[in-house]
Amino acid sequence: MKSFLQHLQEDDKQIFTTTRKEVMQRRGMGDAEYLDALKKFRADPKNAELLKPFALPSVDSVDLNRPIQVQYGAPGAFGPRDRQAFKQIEDYYGFVPGGFAVRPGDALGRPAAIRINSDDSSSDVVGEFNPKESKPALTKKDGKFVVTMRPENTPPRVSNRSGFPVDVVGHEASHITQFPKGVERPRVVPPLAGDTPENKKFREYLLNTDEPAARANEYKAWLQRKTGKVFMPDAPTDEFKKAIQLLKSQSQNDEALQTDLEFYGTPQGEALFRGAKANLPEADPTKNKPVKPATTATALAEHWSRMAKNYK
Repeated sequence: MKSFLQHLQEDDKQIFTTTRKEVMQRRGMGDAEYLDALKKFRADPKNAELLKPFALPSVDSVDLNRPIQVQYGAPGAFGPRDRQAFKQIEDYYGFVPGGFAVRPGDALGRPAAIRINSDDSSSDVVGEFNPKESKPALTKKDGKFVVTMRPENTPPRVSNRSGFPVDVVGHEASHITQFPKGVERPRVVPPLAGDTPENKKFREYLLNTDEPAARANEYKAWLQRKTGKVFMPDAPTDEFKKAIQLLKSQSQNDEALQTDLEFYGTPQGEALFRGAKANLPEADPTKNKPVKPATTATALAEHWSRMAKNYK
């Protein structure tokens, strides 16, 4: 029988099963107190108005407890359709993705799943599912894979690759409980101060209907690991400012985080960071008019190419 390490070295895949609720619990955000505060925050009409355009994770019990199959391995370990999906993302954005989500009820009728690319150094999920065991793992260092051991009780739920928060499982699990009405995911945040013609496509990707909520969950998971304290939706203003300052300390090499921090400086961005609205109503035509899609992916591809070099 092959060892876990042999499976990894031979580009085989490991399969785990989890739920969105379990993922939240492992990040300190799955208990009744947090979920009740989140629901109360969403119920406030002022917050609901600010969050109208976004497809944010559901907190309905059926969605939180839906089984999610997590497949972890090199892209070659997945079937033809999934290999093609990885390739399409790479060709379009110019980087090898850490993973992607298969939402329930997708066009092919596949169950909810997360495909995670073990070739990407942010995607070590061994400790995520084996928190009390010491397990071998492959990580990338100086462009080469090396074997490391995860010590007991220190699951790498959120890594600090290249100095900024990365949480592939948490990010993709958030996407699984989003339910946009269509395939198109246009930008729903108006132009911000840092928008330029060069980063137009990149901004439209970060600030579309889906990505902001998943990224906010990712950052809050990192803050929980960093401070040992869960950021509550109804946290005082000074706690919000401290949280943003902590994130700013990680933003030097991360254009995506810099963009998000710029957005969090707006009332809509702060509302998004604090909470999430379950469904995606029609976009407000007066306050959140979508920006026209970019005509080229060149700027984003160049950006991700630069970022990919920092990951090696």
